[in-house]
Amino acid sequence: MCLDELVGWEGDFQEQIDRNLDLAFRKRTAEQVFVLVEPASSSTPCRGASGHRIVATLQLPRIPPDEWVAVSYDCHEPTGRIQKGDPLIGIFKKSNDQNIPEPAEVAWRVDRSNHSFQRVESVVCTSFQ
Repeated sequence: MCLDELVGWEGDFQEQIDRNLDLAFRKRTAEQVFVLVEPASSSTPCRGASGHRIVATLQLPRIPPDEWVAVSYDCHEPTGRIQKGDPLIGIFKKSNDQNIPEPAEVAWRVDRSNHSFQRVESVVCTSFQ
């Protein structure tokens, strides 16, 4: 499936996270997804010159009003599986005192080499995009 085939989905977030791999966000009503996309090729064509083929999808759970979702490259966790610079998607409690929340309520590491999302526990992030 191609990214431009998500008719009725909105999103303005798409950034390159590796050579020939982008992370994008799309939403439709209460549904929210992050997708990994790669440039379309002649064997997997997509509409338009800049078409992107979806290679992995992360369906987010319902996010309550007191939580928010963020992408960060500045996270770590106790086992060392997450390193600074690794793309991570996390759901965090909102904080009234403007402190960065820790740890994430739930988080997924973007596995760039396997083109997948891996759930991780006890993730702490120190800055956000």
